[in-house]
Amino acid sequence: MPLIEVQHHHAHLAACLAEHRYPVEAPPVLGLILDGSGQAPADSPHPLWGGEILLADYRRYRRLDGLPAVALPGGEQAAREPWRNLLAHLDRWAPGWEQLDSPALNSLQQRPLVTLRAMIAQRLNAPPASSCGRLFDAVAALLGIAPERLSFEGQAALRLESLAGRADPLQVPPLQPVPGPLTLDRLWARLLQGLAQTTPATLALSFHLWLADLLGERLMALARQQHVDTLALGGGCLQNALLQSALRTRLEHAGFRVLIPRQLPAGDGGLALGQAVAGRLQREADHG
Repeated sequence: MPLIEVQHHHAHLAACLAEHRYPVEAPPVLGLILDGSGQAPADSPHPLWGGEILLADYRRYRRLDGLPAVALPGGEQAAREPWRNLLAHLDRWAPGWEQLDSPALNSLQQRPLVTLRAMIAQRLNAPPASSCGRLFDAVAALLGIAPERLSFEGQAALRLESLAGRADPLQVPPLQPVPGPLTLDRLWARLLQGLAQTTPATLALSFHLWLADLLGERLMALARQQHVDTLALGGGCLQNALLQSALRTRLEHAGFRVLIPRQLPAGDGGLALGQAVAGRLQREADHG
């Protein structure tokens, strides 16, 4: 049997297009794919993707931007122990965080930080990943609701979404995105500031809405640059109803057509459809 390789995040996007019967010869769309991680293509500056903005159709794709890559200290261990992601994000986006006082931050300082930081610096079993899933894990650890070790992937993110559902959106101050490539420094600054100023539930909801602001504004800016009017959302993180709703509201209010998985799972359960459609069209192109 022939082997046809389809990149993981391209397959997520193609699955969403196929579900909505987007025409094969229609113009490319802009896709926002948010998940835990998937292998990046060989020419990527970091080995693992998980938060990408792609300009794509069924046959081709090009990454325009995405979440900045942050180290996964311990590799696969970081996918099971959220505190590892908290350390990596704090060191990347909030230097000097050790001076702050909170139960989660005080507990984090009891970890083997010297060893973990050396691993990150030397890229020793600490691959960089633009993972939206690990960002959720880190924020859940910051708010003290993540277990020491996850029983299943997404456990910390589910707790974070549940906690956010108890808060009042009217209590969330806006986070105005700034032009240019995605960065998370302002997001983390506001999260740390909020530890002493608001409730954990409000801070959990704030994270969801602020992340939607950052991603939505960047997606729309790129769509206008590329003259694209159709946006596709996919990846396991889109199973988060709060994040999905916040993103969709922002994008549709700006006049974009938004495609979101409905009949098929947004996560890896829908990958096979995207792989099948993209693979067939790639094979047809290769054989004329």
